[in-house]
Amino acid sequence: MDWKLAWGMLALFAAAAAYVAVQHFAYRFADARGGVCLSAKKQRTFAGVLLAAVFVVLIPFFFLTVTHFDLRVYNGWGEWIVANGTDNFYKSNEIAMPPLFLYLCAGLSGFSSLTGIPYWIVYRCVFSICFVLSAWVFYRVALRRLQQVPALAATLLYAVCPALLINCGVWAQTDVFTCLFTLLLFHSLADRKYLLSFVWLWAGISLKFQIVFVLPVLIVWIICRMVKEKLVLRLLLYTAGLIVAAVLPYIPVELSQLRAGNVLFLFDVFAGIANNKSWFSSYALNLWSALGFNYVWAHAPFWRYFSYALVLAASAGLTVALFRSKYEHKLLVACILQIMIFFFLCIAMLERYLIATVPLLLLLCAQVKDRRLRACAYFMNTMQAVVMVMTWICTTVEAWYGYLHGMFFLFAIVHVAAGAVFAERCLRLLFPSFRFRALFAKVFRKKEKAPREEEEKAEESAAAQSDAPQG
Repeated sequence: MDWKLAWGMLALFAAAAAYVAVQHFAYRFADARGGVCLSAKKQRTFAGVLLAAVFVVLIPFFFLTVTHFDLRVYNGWGEWIVANGTDNFYKSNEIAMPPLFLYLCAGLSGFSSLTGIPYWIVYRCVFSICFVLSAWVFYRVALRRLQQVPALAATLLYAVCPALLINCGVWAQTDVFTCLFTLLLFHSLADRKYLLSFVWLWAGISLKFQIVFVLPVLIVWIICRMVKEKLVLRLLLYTAGLIVAAVLPYIPVELSQLRAGNVLFLFDVFAGIANNKSWFSSYALNLWSALGFNYVWAHAPFWRYFSYALVLAASAGLTVALFRSKYEHKLLVACILQIMIFFFLCIAMLERYLIATVPLLLLLCAQVKDRRLRACAYFMNTMQAVVMVMTWICTTVEAWYGYLHGMFFLFAIVHVAAGAVFAERCLRLLFPSFRFRALFAKVFRKKEKAPREEEEKAEESAAAQSDAPQG
């Protein structure tokens, strides 16, 4: 093994252990000082200084000349739109992103060409600003749901989260949008602000389709709550407005299709975006990676439909649990579990598709003092950053791919086990009497019950025969 790889992995694991320790002590401090009241000025000063410091730390990464493949692709999309306009974009390019993001890429490419600033500097700067703004939004949401010190502790952990810093500031991916709008969608629904929830849902699906991972349980929740509150007319109007608003951004990029009378082109676009990947798992530490299917092409459609069936069954069970539970924070728990269901059970997953759980996990850990649940949450938050670094290494240093590929398999097994323990602890929050062991015990007791009954009947019949009078 290359010594550079060995020392690099040791440093990576040491950094991961340090972040786990930071999470542990931050929440321990918040638990001890939860009742301390701070003035509004002190809170704003702390949050502002923290976010400014994070932005300053990210500035050196703006000037990285090593651009990732995705960053080059985004630049190519933007330059194509600037040069050729928006019409026929989806027909002329292999694309897997909604139109609002394409318009953003075009705006950044145009700004880069006008000012002469390299595209990767502009892109990383804009998305680092988006990350800092998302941290401020997280702070405001946390203040509404937590006490002051726990809210500041959770904001600190969000702002220094390695997964988010690497994903947004260094790698310059777009998952910060999913984190932001998933958090806002949950917050608005928890406060019963239904119009705002439809607005955040539109913004999320127009910038990044990844937000659909949290939708199955939330759609049922919205419908049932609005029907129960006798807001059926508003529900219909909001739904119609959402559909129209979601379709409008696609019209400029496929205007010629409408002129030709092809009004169903949107279905082809949606199908292409949803089915653009056909492998089991791309470095995602999910069930398929734990079974050894990491980066294996899924040629048979059976596996895709089988995974969809698993997701559908688990989502249906989660929805039933959501409505039957009396737990105070059940909507937050349901949102986390719904995203985990898609990530762990569905094929064609990427390593960063669990990142939307980060803000929700930080809120849940501040509200719950379950040690096992917190430990699993710390591990999952940290492993996302570790996998992103390892993925970057695999895509840049081919000689190390073989070593890291085996490590992905081992990490996937541990990650799936941690996810299972976390899900079990969440089910205990929803239903305090729930125990996995009790379920298995009932099954084994039923299996053992039959032979015992037969033995007892045989003994009774033998005793009856011995007591019977001899003829």
